[in-house]
Parts: sequence; structure tokens; C-alpha cells
Amino acid sequence: QAVIELLRQVADYKGFYDLGTLSFTEIQKSIIIGAAAPPGGGRKALTQRFTRHFHMLCLPRTSQEIMKDIFESIVGGFLKSFDSAHKFPIEVISMAPYLVGWTLEVYFKIQKELLPTPAKTHYSFNLRDVSKVFQGILMVHPKKVATEELITRLWIHETSRVFHDRLICAEDRDWFYEMIAKILEKPNFSKEEILDTFSMFGSFLAIGVPLEDRFYEPIDSMDKVNKAMNDYVFDYNLKNKDKMDIVFFKDAIEHLSRIVRILGQPRGNVMLVGVGGSGKFTLTKLASFIAECLFWSFEFKDADKRENKTVRDKYKDYINTQMMEVGLDGMKKLLYLGENQITHESILEDINNILNAGEIPNLLNDDDKNKIQSEVSSIAEKEGVYENFYNFYIQRIRERLHLVLCMSPVGESLRTRMRMFPSLLNCCTIDWIDPWPEQALYSVAHRFIQEIKSIPDEKFVEPISKMCVQIHLSVIEESEVYFSNLRRRVYTTPKNYLDLIKLYEKVLYEKMQSVIKRKNTLEQGTTKLAEASKDVEELQATLKDLTPQLNIKKQQQQELSKRLSRDKEEASKRAQKVEEKKEEVAIEKNYADEMKAKAESMLAEALPILEDAKIGLKNIDAGQITELKGYKAPKEAVILTMKGVFTLIGDKFTTW
Repeated sequence: QAVIELLRQVADYKGFYDLGTLSFTEIQKSIIIGAAAPPGGGRKALTQRFTRHFHMLCLPRTSQEIMKDIFESIVGGFLKSFDSAHKFPIEVISMAPYLVGWTLEVYFKIQKELLPTPAKTHYSFNLRDVSKVFQGILMVHPKKVATEELITRLWIHETSRVFHDRLICAEDRDWFYEMIAKILEKPNFSKEEILDTFSMFGSFLAIGVPLEDRFYEPIDSMDKVNKAMNDYVFDYNLKNKDKMDIVFFKDAIEHLSRIVRILGQPRGNVMLVGVGGSGKFTLTKLASFIAECLFWSFEFKDADKRENKTVRDKYKDYINTQMMEVGLDGMKKLLYLGENQITHESILEDINNILNAGEIPNLLNDDDKNKIQSEVSSIAEKEGVYENFYNFYIQRIRERLHLVLCMSPVGESLRTRMRMFPSLLNCCTIDWIDPWPEQALYSVAHRFIQEIKSIPDEKFVEPISKMCVQIHLSVIEESEVYFSNLRRRVYTTPKNYLDLIKLYEKVLYEKMQSVIKRKNTLEQGTTKLAEASKDVEELQATLKDLTPQLNIKKQQQQELSKRLSRDKEEASKRAQKVEEKKEEVAIEKNYADEMKAKAESMLAEALPILEDAKIGLKNIDAGQITELKGYKAPKEAVILTMKGVFTLIGDKFTTW
């Protein structure tokens, strides 16, 4: 008990040492006032070295007679408080002493018989639990509870919600209902009658009616509740982006109605205890919608979780903002706190203070408090409060801010937290959530499997649903065998069950797609074969029709082939002649080329002569021509020259 020893040092030496600077810190003008419960149930005795500094005042337990007087005046005053037009019948009013007596008898018996153990740390009962029973009874209206039987069933319901719902095993619950039956001693309220008769009270059947106009009324049909809950889910999905898909089996409806009941009470806080994946978050969110409470929670990133100081600062700023909206604006809010949100145990310390006192110590400075008092003063004056406005602000927070804590019973954390933060136990109504029963497992499986489009026939839905249930239950049984052999727990949660159904749906879809693909491939192959067979038949018919023509064409082809053979032979002969002619032409060409070469050679020789002749021609005059005419017997050279001239002009030379 390090904390006690530190306080003892303060009492002895008026201070303590600072471990950082190793200097002594002196505490002045301070006194220590302690409040403690008797040892037991996880509480240790205080040492005399510590208690010797205190003036001890021991407060005895309130006697049963005093309790009876207090609660009879409260219940009787409530039953008589209505006017003559809407008052309870005399038979109901006369039940007040019985209701108080029965409740106190339950309280003292359960306190004596069901003691806390390491596995049942929360089996700790006090007068707050008794007051919660009567708080529930005081929620009814004379219109809805007008007979002795109904007021008795209301008492059973409220007693069960406070005491029965925190019991963790079937043996304790059977003992509780046996005790109720013995206390009542009425033929209509035996243990079997209580368990077999559906009896519930709630204010959630009046859908669409404002919260202040709803009545806390008896409900005698599970079908009515189921229909109402599904209508609320439908309305929720219309108004919110995050859609809900809930299967309402008996246990889920009962837990949801319990949460709604607590949210309808001032200072109503609840602790849901169950393994992860049992639906605590979803039920809480739907309950906040039904009770018209604004749901809020907080999540931190991994980087924030590694820095506890940052987490704590952000958390305090966030929760201060929410609390101011509740205290100043009068909003009804629900704070959801699960295992994921408890990143540091100091958060639970703040929650413990909110549950117990409605505020977090040292969260606000004097300026903040003065600002709050100035803002809330006008609201307080309208309600008849003219002083201590900050206390009015705190009371509004306590009445309108509802805390829902979701804890897991696995491990030592729950027991440790209940011991370290007692308000979690004393200021919360505990609802212990059992593993889903077989009927619930079947309902959930049947609902989701029925919606699987891959299942070809509805006749398979029921056997598949039973198969899922059997698999889940067999895993739980094997987990118990594993625990008995190796003393190690393996938890199979409803989340695992839902994952099993989703996995089945996924695998079934994949297999169906594979089968459909193969089927389509075979159908396409069969279709192609049928088309090919049809085409072959058509081709055979066409071939049969074309056979005579083919014969004619064949004959013509043969004739054409013969003709082509002849033409080919003839062409070969011609080609041979052409080759021969080609050789002759080549010889002639060679000869022509030779003649051309000679002619060009002779031309080359004649060209100078021609040029000389042209020059000589230009030099001929008339006298020379006259002289030529005078020749009677010219020489041979002259005659030859003249012949050439005649040849050039295209005439024929005959005689001189």
C-alpha cells in the first residue's frame, strides 16, 4: 500500500521527498480527511501507524427498520402523488409496504448468500442497488399499472434488472428466482411461472412519440418488441450513414431493453460485461437512438496511444467540451467507453470521478468556472435555483450524461479496475452478457444464410444454419477440453461466429463462380459442337446436291487438263523456236553492232572531209559553175562528184 505509506509520511513529517530533485517538499496548511469501507472484498486493513493520526468515526450500517421507513415514505408518497383523475387504485397503493419489505429481504439475502469471490468480484451490493429498484418502480404511470398483479410483476422486473442481471452463472440465477418465488409465496409467481411467462417493462413501444410522452408500460409479447426494434433499426438506417443489420433474438432484445431502461433514468449508467464481439457496441448505439441520446465516443491514433500525456490531454479537452454541451445546453448524451478507448488507466480514474461526483477534479480553473456560472445562471433561475450555479451545472451533467462502459471478463483487468475504481461498481447497473445460446446462434445463421444469393434452394438454408451452430458449439466444447488439459483459455466469440458465416458465404460464392465458369465453358463447347455438326450436315446436303455438277466440272477439268497438256507441248515447241530465233537475232545483233562500229569509224573519217566540202562549197562561185558546164568530156572524178550531188538532192544522174 504505497499510497497509504506516502500519506502516513505526510502526516508524520508534513511533507515528502521529490524523487526528481531529491529535495523535501513541505506541505503546509493541509489536513487529511479519509473515508474507508470495512476490510474485505479486495480491501485491505489500514495499519495503526497510519490510523493513529486520525480521529476515528465509525458509521454503523443503517438498520432494516430505518431503511423500511425511508423507502416506504418514498414509494407510498409516489403512489399517492397523482391527482384523482389519474391515481393508482387502492390495491396498488396498499402494495407499497410489501414492495419495500420484499426488496429489503432480497437485498439482505443476496448480500448474505452471494458473496464476492475472485471470479465474482462484482457481487458487492449496497443501498444504491436498493434505491435503483425503487427508481425503476417510480417510472410507471397509473394508466399502465393498475392491478396488484402488474405492480408485483413490475417489482420482479426491477429487482431482476438490478440484482439478477449481474449474476454470471445459471446456478446463481436459479437461486435468485427461487428466492423471489419464496418471498412472494403466491401461486401465480412460482419459479417456473416467472421464468416461463414473458414479462417486460419498457417505454420503447410508442415509436415516433416524444420521449416525455412515453409511458413505462408492461409488455406481454416478444413479437411486439421484435417489431418495434426492427422499426427502430429501419428509422436509424434512414437517418444515419452507418447502417445497422441486426438479428433480434431473445437475448439481444432483453439486453437492448435493459440499456434503454437505464438511459431513461436520471444518472443512469450501465456496465456491459461480455467477451468481445458479443454486440455491446451495436446494442448501445441503437439504445442511444431509441432513448434519444446523442451517442459519442473517442478514438485515438496509434501515435497518440504511444504518448500517454498527449492522449490524456486530448481526452480531457474532448470530454470537457462534451460535458459543457450537456451542462449548458441541456443535451442528453451517451458516452461509450470500451476496451479500445481505455488506452491508459488514468482515463478510468476520470470516469470514476464523473460517476461519483459529476466532474473531473482540476479540469477547470477558476476563470472557466466563473464563465460557466454566468452562462448557466439564467437557466438555473428559470428552474428556481438562485445560488450555487456551478453545483446546478454539475447536477445537470450527472442527470443528463449517461456512461456506458463495456468491459471484458477475460483476464484480471476487470477485477483490478473494480477494486481500484469502486464507482464503476457502485454507480453503474451491471448487465452480464452471456455467450449466445443455441437458439440465438441459429437465428443469426438462418437470417444471414437466407440472404445468400448463391444458395440455389431454400431447403438448404435450415441444414446449413444448423451446421454453423454445430461447428461453433463444438469449438467451444473442444476449448473446454483444451482448458482442462493445458489450463489455457481459448475464447470463441460471437464475432468469430459471424466471421464463420461470412467466410462460408465468400467461399460458396467463389466455388459457385468457379462452377458457373466451368459450366459456361462446357456449354460453349457443346454449343460449338452442335453448330459444327449442323454445319457438317448442311455441307453434306450441299455436297450431295452439287455432286452432278462436280462430275461435270471434273470432266471439264480433265478435258481442260488435256488441252493444257497439248498447249503446253506446243508452247514448249514454240519456246524452243523462240530460243533458236533468239540465237539468230543475237548473231544478227552482233553483226549489226560490228557494222555500226565500222560505219561510225567511216563516219569519223568522213566528217572531216564533209567539213572541208562545206568549206569548199562556200568558196564556189558562178564562174566555177560555168566552167563546169563547159566540160564536154569531164574527168571521171568530176562525174563521180556530180553523182554524189545528185544522190544528196534525191535525183538520179543519167548522163553528163
